Formats: sequence, C-alpha cells, structure tokens
Amino acid sequence: MLYIKFLGWFYFSFSIFLLFCFSFLNFPLVLIINLGNLLSLDYFHFWFFLDYYSLIYLFVLSCIVGSVHFFSLSYMNEELNLIRFILTLNIFVFFMMVLIVSPNFISFLLGWDGLGFSSFILVSWYGCSVSRGSSIKTFLTNRLGDAFLLVTLCFLLSQGHFNFLYFDKVFFFSIFFLLLVAFTKSAHFPFSSWLPDAMAAPTPVSALVHSSTLVTAGLYFMFRFSYTYTPDFLFFIHNFGLWTLFIGSLGACLDYNSKKIVAYSTISQLGFMSFILGYGFSDFCFFYIMVHAIFKALLFISVGDLIGSFNHYQDVRQLSGIGFFRPFSCFNLFFSLFSLCGFPFLAGFFIKELIVNIVSFFYVNYISCFCFFFSLILTAFYSFRLFYILCFSNNISLKFGLNFNSSVYSSFVLYYCILFLGYWLSFYSPIWLNLGSSVDLVFFIFICGLLSILFYQSWYKYLVYLPFFGYISNMFYLNCLTFSLSVFYSIGNFFYSLLDKGILVFSFINYFDNLFFLSWNWIINNFFFLNWLYMLGLSFVFFSVLLVFI
Repeated sequence: MLYIKFLGWFYFSFSIFLLFCFSFLNFPLVLIINLGNLLSLDYFHFWFFLDYYSLIYLFVLSCIVGSVHFFSLSYMNEELNLIRFILTLNIFVFFMMVLIVSPNFISFLLGWDGLGFSSFILVSWYGCSVSRGSSIKTFLTNRLGDAFLLVTLCFLLSQGHFNFLYFDKVFFFSIFFLLLVAFTKSAHFPFSSWLPDAMAAPTPVSALVHSSTLVTAGLYFMFRFSYTYTPDFLFFIHNFGLWTLFIGSLGACLDYNSKKIVAYSTISQLGFMSFILGYGFSDFCFFYIMVHAIFKALLFISVGDLIGSFNHYQDVRQLSGIGFFRPFSCFNLFFSLFSLCGFPFLAGFFIKELIVNIVSFFYVNYISCFCFFFSLILTAFYSFRLFYILCFSNNISLKFGLNFNSSVYSSFVLYYCILFLGYWLSFYSPIWLNLGSSVDLVFFIFICGLLSILFYQSWYKYLVYLPFFGYISNMFYLNCLTFSLSVFYSIGNFFYSLLDKGILVFSFINYFDNLFFLSWNWIINNFFFLNWLYMLGLSFVFFSVLLVFI
C-alpha cells in the first residue's frame, strides 16, 4: 500500500511543479531528446512540445491521477492483483501524457494506440463476460478511429513531415478523417454506445477514462486542429455535438445504474464541448475540458465511494438514502453535481455562463436553440435526481457495509481545483460576467431541481412502461447497432478455420486425423511437397475470386 501512497503524492508534487512552470513559462517550449547515440543511429530525436495548453492539461491530469491513486487504496483493497492494476493504470496515464506533449503524428499515434490497448486491459479487468464484451466493444470502436488516423497519415505524406503544429497543405478528406478519429475516441454520435458499456471497468478506471484521459483525448485532438477547420467543418462539429449533448442528457435521465448515469452525463458534456467548438471558440472548449475533468473525477470518486460502501451495488434504487450514512461522500456529490450544473461561483459556472451568453448572443436557429436549452434543463434534472435519490430518499436498504473507508486526499485537491480553476480563465482573457444573467442562471437551476424532485416523486417511475422508454434509454438503439460488431468475430473465425486450419481441398485432413490417429499438421509442416501443394491451392482460390469480382 505504501507504493500507492508514494505514487499519489508523486503526482500531487508533479502537479505543483507544473503549476510553477505554468506561472513562469511565457512562450512555447520544445524539448528534444537525442536517442541516436543510444540506439546507434545517426538521427533519432524525440520531441516534446510544452505550451500554455499542454501544461494546464498535465496539471489537471496529475491532480486527478493522484486523487485516483488514493481512492484506489480503499476501493481496490481486496484486489488480489493490485500491483498489476496500479502498473496498468500508470501505463495508461503515461500514454496519455505522451499524447498531450506530442508535436507530430508518429509520437501522437504511439500515445493514441497505447491508450486504446491499455483501456482494453482495464475495462476487462474483472474477467466476467460483461467486462470482456465491453472491453472488446471499446477496443474495436477505438481501432476504427485508429484506422481513420492511418488513412489521414496517407493523405499527409505529400507534406514531407508529420508535424501537426502547422500544415503545408490542407486536404478536405484529411480533415474529415481527423474529425472521425476524434468522434470515435470521444464517443460522439454515432459512436457513443461504447462509453456506457465501459462502466464494467473498476470505478478508479472510470474516474480516469471519463474525466481526463480517453474520452477527452479526442476533443484535445479536435482542439489542436481547430485552426484548420472551415465553416463547413465547424457546422458539422456543431450539429453532431448538439445531437450528442441531447441524447446523452436523455439517456442520463432514464437510466437507473449509477455509473451509467454519470457515463451518459459524460457523453452529454462531450457534446457540449464540441458544440461550443463548432462556434469557433476553441479556447472556451479547452477550458471546459479541464473544468469538466475535475468535477467529473470528483463525481466518480463520490459515486464509487457510495458503491463501495454498499457492497458494490450500482442500482440507484438500491443505493437510495445511503447519504445519511456517508455524509462526506454526499457532500462530494453535492459539490460535483452543482459544479456540473453551473452553480455560482464554482469552476463550472465561469465557463458555462460565458457559453450560454454566447449561444444567446449569436444567431442560432430555433431547433438548435431549443435542443441546447432543453439539454441544459435535462442536465439539471438528472443531477438533482441522482443527488436526491442517493442522499435524501427514504428507501434505505440493509445491505450497507461499514468497513469501507475512503481517503480524504482523494477529494481535497479536487475541491481546490473546482473552487479556483475557473479563475484561471482571467490569465488568458478578462472575464465579463453579467450578474443579472447569473442570478437568472441560479434561479433556473433551482427551478429545474425542484421540478425534477416533484416529477420523480409523482409519476417519473411509471415512464418505464411507456413504449419509447427503451428506445431512448438505449440511445436510440445505438447499442443494438454496435452489437453488429460481433460480425467481425464471425468473419475472423471463418478465416481462421479456412486458412489457418486448412483450406478447401485440405479440410478432409481433420477427418483423416481422427480416422488414422495421425497428426496431419506435422505432415504438412515437414513434407516439402504438401507445403507447395497447399500454397498452390491457396493461390488458385485467390486468383479465382479475383477474376470473379473483376
């Protein structure tokens, strides 16, 4: 356990060091590490790019990772392979740091693929069928984005370099595929369904994935390329972000799994970020990524603390009223959810107030404006609903366990960031806040909260009997659509049986093997003639198929 505490304090110390560097770094810094002598090569350099944005991101990431390490002490204390879990978690964080400071596509691809592979291991950590299915779904969706990224690299070969800090030529298809890359990683519509399924991972992993690592990597990717977007691409990002915001908010209002409610909330907030990026305000998008990472990590830690103290039950109907026994976790939940709603003067308020004023000021069509503000109402609705059920409902169960103790350090640093991170906006540009609209926003939040409590107490629970409930709670059947990814496994099994175990004419070898008790694999591997005959049969089938389709 001491090494976990050491890692937690190390990340906290590293965040203080990054804060010190941020205060004195007034220009971008490029660090070049020459690995040529080490690898006996004439030229092999590894570049790190540190600027205003990457330092802030590293600071926020270090604070969250340190908090997650202290939270893992209590949540994963009964894990048999705790050392392996912490090692995999730190590898996951390392690849995210590589992705943040990478100035070119090659090192960026290293961090990108490393995130996908390590998340595959962490999501399938418990080893049950649900965890393994969710990890495969997560991995395949992210590999689809990796394929789009490789296609983009093919388009960028004409530049002669892979530095993405500037482009010599900007192709339409390269930017389009870059957007698809970001959409798959950040769970935008129509690639949203893998994110709720990734809740099969341990809660410390979910706190990292949903706050500052995997899902925000795609938005950070979009932010870095925001200077290349034409008005058509901005309109594309705006519409898909708005639709992601809407379906994520609806899904969070209709689900009863506590972790999936937070997952749907993450989907809606990711859509909120890309929605404001579609207006061209990339800096506001970046700062909201940072603010959202802080309060979403605190939200996951508080929900995970309640789940851990309740024998790992996740249904909110079984967790109802647990806040009476866990007042500190209830306060954590209150702090994070109110920051999510934009309560003054928490970190979420500063940036959300600016974004709401931007949407109100600029021309938006009526449908977009309605979907945006209705999604804000739904955000307040599911936030107050979750807080009310967990902390004030009277349906107290007897499954509560008193042997779960969470660490204070896992949330103390996040408190500080929620209170003061919004103030950092003033370092970049002055903040102009209309106090009249701020009062309206507070009134709006409390009205939505009261309505959500009344709605839940009266006839909200009867919505499950309506025909559209399953349609909306499954994100418009996106879960069913992505279930078709299993076709890839069927195709892979077919080719494995056809090519690896014998092809067409040689399928009778298995029958001979059972009949004569001989290992025909050994015969094929050791007889030169049969090897050539096998290759001729494979070539014949390949060219026959080629002639048919040509």
